[in-house]
Amino acid sequence: MAKYKALLTPDFLAKADRSRGRLIFKQTCATCHRLFDEGGDIGPELTGSQRSNLDYVLENVLDPSAVFAKDYQVTVLETKDGRVLTGIIKQENDRVLICRRKTRK
Repeated sequence: MAKYKALLTPDFLAKADRSRGRLIFKQTCATCHRLFDEGGDIGPELTGSQRSNLDYVLENVLDPSAVFAKDYQVTVLETKDGRVLTGIIKQENDRVLICRRKTRK
């Protein structure tokens, strides 16, 4: 983290290409995360997050699993027929288990 904080100075960030950042977000993060009404709904909504706080951004980009809400905890399930599913449990009761997962293209 110290390495990136040293590189990402205020002067460096002021010269950043925001359109390139949007493209990287779209290619890398938007599958799961939503930002300004674009992207997926598996991971947390990022629009209201602390995007201007470099420590917050670096912590979440470099080690995204370090801190996360229980609502986004990933679970690995094995079905009776042997399939293995990985996703986030959205609802569970005696009869139903709803698991949201990213679909592969």
